Amino acid sequence: MLSAAQSGGAGGTDKSAQAAPVPQKVRDVESDIKREGRRWRMGVRAGAAFDPELFMFGIQSQMGPIFHPRVLFRPNAEFAFGEVTDLIALNFEAVYRLSAASRKGNWTPYVGAGPAMIFITRILSQAGRLISEISITRQVSTFWQGCNRAAAPFLN
Repeated sequence: MLSAAQSGGAGGTDKSAQAAPVPQKVRDVESDIKREGRRWRMGVRAGAAFDPELFMFGIQSQMGPIFHPRVLFRPNAEFAFGEVTDLIALNFEAVYRLSAASRKGNWTPYVGAGPAMIFITRILSQAGRLISEISITRQVSTFWQGCNRAAAPFLN
């Protein structure tokens, strides 16, 4: 015995179940979303400092290009812990790529600068007493250079 769907009888094909072609505007919006998503990257950072002795880790993001095809915004937050000193830094950095080689997948040198807000806590022991010092440092500008490659880690 055949059902109505198998025999091609009435109700065998449902016109509402057939996919309509996707409008061009919807395809354009989808490609815009994909392109904008590729402009944003996220990562982690870790390291050590020797004076004062600290173990550092943090998160970073890269957004761009902004204002110019070679300018990227690279905010990050760093957390550092040591025997005497603890540190939290919020950095709002921008980088300028010195060449357009990153589009080809080659290593690209860059320079960067930006303001930072740094919170430092030090706990010292003197003559049997604990001395705690809390300071907030605002740096107008930090300057550094590095090299990176598309889809590869940063190298500062």
